Amino acid sequence: MVRELTIDRLRYELARVARYQTFTKDKDAETWKGKPAHPPIAVCKNILATPNPPFPALTRVVEVPVFAPDGTLQTEPGYVPACRVYYAPDPAFRLPVFRTDQPRTTWSAPAF
Repeated sequence: MVRELTIDRLRYELARVARYQTFTKDKDAETWKGKPAHPPIAVCKNILATPNPPFPALTRVVEVPVFAPDGTLQTEPGYVPACRVYYAPDPAFRLPVFRTDQPRTTWSAPAF
């Protein structure tokens, strides 16, 4: 499922990839104490406001293999940078294997 990256979703993701803390100075000593904190909203807003964020562009999600601009068939599930596509096949999908060591005239497609 593709969803818009909102401030709340970004904050959720940031909380899982980095540890955030707030620090307070101990009144009795010259030491600082850290305690866990949520990612700052200002950081989330800045990331979302970036004109060209460093996130991969996604144009569509597909359930079947796609051809990249260079002509290669993308058969591995996941993000395909050359196509800007996320390939998420149905678990029951099986791509037929075609032998390329045979002459082209002997290739055949399955009958439907």
